[in-house]
Amino acid sequence: MNIFKKPMGLFLCGGGAFGSFQSGVLKKLCDAALEFDVLAGFSIGSLNGAAYCFDKVKELKDIWSRVDNNNIFKFSPSYHHMPIELYKIYYNGSLLSSLRYKLENKISRMTLFSNKPVYGILQNWLGKGEQIFLKKTRFHVISHCIEKKLPYISTYEGRTLSSNMNFIDALVASSSIPLIFPPVKIKEKDEIIHLVDGGTIGIATINLNIFDGCKTVIIISNSSEEDLNYSKKGFLGYFETKVRRMLAIHVRKIYESRVFIKSGPDVHFIYPEKLLEGGIIDFKAENCLKNFEYGEKLGDKFLKSYKKI
Repeated sequence: MNIFKKPMGLFLCGGGAFGSFQSGVLKKLCDAALEFDVLAGFSIGSLNGAAYCFDKVKELKDIWSRVDNNNIFKFSPSYHHMPIELYKIYYNGSLLSSLRYKLENKISRMTLFSNKPVYGILQNWLGKGEQIFLKKTRFHVISHCIEKKLPYISTYEGRTLSSNMNFIDALVASSSIPLIFPPVKIKEKDEIIHLVDGGTIGIATINLNIFDGCKTVIIISNSSEEDLNYSKKGFLGYFETKVRRMLAIHVRKIYESRVFIKSGPDVHFIYPEKLLEGGIIDFKAENCLKNFEYGEKLGDKFLKSYKKI
């Protein structure tokens, strides 16, 4: 028996390899037979969302236990002519800060890895042609449009057919972290636009009003409170620090936007209570499996606490 008010919505936040935590939580929600009428996600959250749509959540633990960086990252540097603009929260307006901001915008037009492995993984897992969802849900796949500086939402009503873009393209675009993976380019009204993962740019916050009509909304984040002040030295450490902090801020703003849902649902926010194992783009099976099992633990904790209310 469902202990939550229907209709139900589920929002799955991004977080790269930390999505293994989210997968663990999601598995427990599905084990409890929760059914979601509206689903939305960005970055790794969109991939976990696809697993829900095709009733493949039960496969996620095995996938995370075998995940391998070598199968995901294929070194293929490239430069993209796009007007990318990063969020200015860490820039104080000084000359040095302004120069650094301009430099980082330029650098963000470069990408280090090909997205072909990601395409291959998703096509093998979900299929290439049009598919019917095994779950009855409306799925919003969210990326970020560089030209418009706004979230770009592709909506799928029970199947992988959408008016604006191919389903696999939408998932890859949502996961295209600037500097890491190239943007997905599509044509819209005779204009070429570039779509990337908006979780690490954060200029325009995703608004939860897409869940209007729901009576319950569950948000699963992969960012802990400690990520807001995370700090690590070195070049890779600088990237990790910035992405973690930006994602944590972005997720917090998304949660705050719950006030714009006119139907006034009960909103539940599930997030790690400690720093997760490994790095945000380090898909190491050992760490991912630990995060998955930790997610299962917090998923159980959430369900038990709600039953006591």
